[in-house]
Amino acid sequence: MQESSSWGEKICDDGQLMIDNVVMEQLSDISARRNHVEALIECSENQRATVTPQIYQRVYEDYIGRLTTINKELRPVSKQVETRLHDIKRLETMIGKCLNSIGNDLQEQEFRCSVGEFDKRQLTQHTEHLTKLRDVLNHQAEIAQSTLATCSQHLDSYSADENIADNKLLKSAPLPKSASSDTPTLVHTLTALVPSNPMPSEPESAAQAHVAPTTATFLKVSGINTVTKTYELDKCELTIGKSSRNDIVIRRAGISRKHAQLTFKGDGNYTIQDLSGNGLSLNGAQTESATIVHGDIVSLANVDLELVVN
Repeated sequence: MQESSSWGEKICDDGQLMIDNVVMEQLSDISARRNHVEALIECSENQRATVTPQIYQRVYEDYIGRLTTINKELRPVSKQVETRLHDIKRLETMIGKCLNSIGNDLQEQEFRCSVGEFDKRQLTQHTEHLTKLRDVLNHQAEIAQSTLATCSQHLDSYSADENIADNKLLKSAPLPKSASSDTPTLVHTLTALVPSNPMPSEPESAAQAHVAPTTATFLKVSGINTVTKTYELDKCELTIGKSSRNDIVIRRAGISRKHAQLTFKGDGNYTIQDLSGNGLSLNGAQTESATIVHGDIVSLANVDLELVVN
């Protein structure tokens, strides 16, 4: 009977696939406080019309200051966690390779048995250790995936080098200002067709807040009233997502903290890349990345984004 490959024990302990409980509690606490301040920023944006511009700016800058302090607190913890995640991802890759090899080994032995080289009793004896090891590695793969998923909820779209305080919004409050139309210019805008009832309207991000949105209009789309917001694309690269750190912020169910990236390619063309792992669709066709031009509609979850080049 042909011997299968030699396999030892599991390649790591379960604890090597997890992060220390104390560190995770720190990360969870800081993340919860960050999310709370981001929610305050969103609510203040939604209710800005109820107070004077001076009050709104004072409150807004207070919240941005709090967010900056929280991010400074998060920075060393996130670096520590990201170092551990790097090791966990490496172990997860090794586990995956082992599982593939074991699977091939088992399949080969089953094939040899099926053609009559040995009987099923001998097959069971020969592959018993491989089967047990496969079960252990599958369990460890689940542990690694759970750790990575939990941490991504707190660290997704966070950059250790990011400094929220250094944004134009603190230098110029996001107060509505009438735009002059004396000189025609080439303007690239991305129009978000957002259902009006599921969640409160999203706030502008720090990168775009100095550009006042156009007056909201209502459109009839598939029988649902929608609110249209227009953002000026004034950078070569912009990110789209639920987090307030994005250039275009969309707080909707199904939108990831950092969902997609938009990159200017010239001549009014852009590429859009999915960063969420959930994919996106271009004019109804599912894709992970695509080049978009004037009139194209990209869908993220229940939100449509239409590129308009004037």
